[in-house]
Amino acid sequence: QPDGKVTPCVFMPIVVGDLRKQTFRDIWENSEVMLKLRNKDLIKPPCGECPYRYVCGGCRARAYSYCGDYLAPDPGCFRGLMVSQGIKEEALAIMER
Repeated sequence: QPDGKVTPCVFMPIVVGDLRKQTFRDIWENSEVMLKLRNKDLIKPPCGECPYRYVCGGCRARAYSYCGDYLAPDPGCFRGLMVSQGIKEEALAIMER
């Protein structure tokens, strides 16, 4: 932000630090929010149980926008929607090709 406030994403208005008072490295390494965002094991199911969570992790900003919780599952995840709606394994296999 122009005032020095740092947010994880332009779509996630959570202030994680202030560049006028801290270095970017300090914010990156020590902000509780940034630490949680980088820890994919904290993401709630189904995203938190997805085999692709370490590559994808879902959109944390969308989770925050829809659920008020940046560790909530990404409501826009196509794979998660298919699983939660009980679509057969064949559909998942086609998607993963």
